[in-house]
Amino acid sequence: MNPISFYFDLFLKERFWSWTVISIAYLLLTLVVRSVVFRRLAMELKQIDRGLYSAVVRVYLKNSPAGWFVFLISLLLVIFLWRRGRDVLLDRFALLAFAIGIPITFCTSLVFHLVAFSNALLTLLRQRAGVEQEF
Repeated sequence: MNPISFYFDLFLKERFWSWTVISIAYLLLTLVVRSVVFRRLAMELKQIDRGLYSAVVRVYLKNSPAGWFVFLISLLLVIFLWRRGRDVLLDRFALLAFAIGIPITFCTSLVFHLVAFSNALLTLLRQRAGVEQEF
């Protein structure tokens, strides 16, 4: 028996601990996607002004908890799906809910992060231009 297939079978059968591996893999995958989306924006902003970039990052970190909260919901859905295993595959409604819920919450999280980044950028550009923020 191939050692890789042994560990793969063990990983699939013992879902009470393997959800941690799934959640770490999901976290890494989403961080890679987020990095791909934000890398170009960050690189362009750094080329314009490094001081502006660090100020934008500071304001962005204050505005980004909503995106991380929605990401947490997405992560919890992935963990719950993994823990339920074959039970979810048998229930078509639950499978459909997870198949739609996970991508929607992930994309919503990404949109919230982009909104937080753009709001931070606009706030600091307004401060530098000396424009009052109108509501």
